[in-house]
Amino acid sequence: MREFTRQGERNLEFLVDLYRKDKGYQEELREHFTNNPRSMREMLLRIEAGASDLEFIDGEIVDQNGNPADEMTQEAINNRVDEQMLLSNGAIREQQLQYKDGFFIPLDYRDLKEMQRTEGIR
Repeated sequence: MREFTRQGERNLEFLVDLYRKDKGYQEELREHFTNNPRSMREMLLRIEAGASDLEFIDGEIVDQNGNPADEMTQEAINNRVDEQMLLSNGAIREQQLQYKDGFFIPLDYRDLKEMQRTEGIR
C-alpha cells in the first residue's frame, strides 16, 4: 500500500510540473478565472472602487463627479480584483484545481477526497 501511495504522489508531482510549465494554459486559466463569474468580478470592482472613494458604474471606474479614474488607479484596482478573484473564486475548485504560488495546479489527493466527502463529487 505504501508503494502505491508513493507512486500516486510522484504522478501528482509530474502532473503539477506539467501544469506549471504550460504557460499558455496558465494564461488561459488566469484570463478565465479573473473574469468569471462576471457578477463576482463586478461586485469586487464596486467594493475596491468604493475603498478608494471611487465608484464602478456601467463598467467604468469613476470619481464622485463621474470622471474616469486615472490609469494608475484603475490598474491598481483591477490588479487587486484579479488577485481576489484568484483567491476566492469557487469555480477554480469546482474544476478540481487550486491557485497556489501563482500557478493553477490540480488539487491534491486529500483535497479531492474532502470534496468527495463534503460535496458528493466523484
